[in-house]
Amino acid sequence: MMWRRLEFLGSILELGYNFLFTDMDIMWLRDPFPHLFSEVDFQVTCDHSNGNTSDPGNLVNADFKFVQANRQTVKLNKYWYELRWTFLRQERARRVQHHQTRPVCHRRTRSHDAVS
Repeated sequence: MMWRRLEFLGSILELGYNFLFTDMDIMWLRDPFPHLFSEVDFQVTCDHSNGNTSDPGNLVNADFKFVQANRQTVKLNKYWYELRWTFLRQERARRVQHHQTRPVCHRRTRSHDAVS
């Protein structure tokens, strides 16, 4: 789902439109635009921030994005979308490793649980 959304938002950028994207669970009580940085092309929320807005160690949460359409943001979006294969391979490897290392649980069947 996230990858399709990213692809769709990329097509909006390629058409030259800026966008403000939020998930459905966000409610606006005030106009958000006065709180955005005017000189920044791509703004996204973080789950954990250390207070330094340009630190790559902040954990990105893509529930809120404001993106201004230009060559750099189109290129960034394409790069991010192409990373899906790397992410999916890593996720698949993690699941395989988890499955291989998962302890096997045995359940002793009591006589009244047995099917005759």
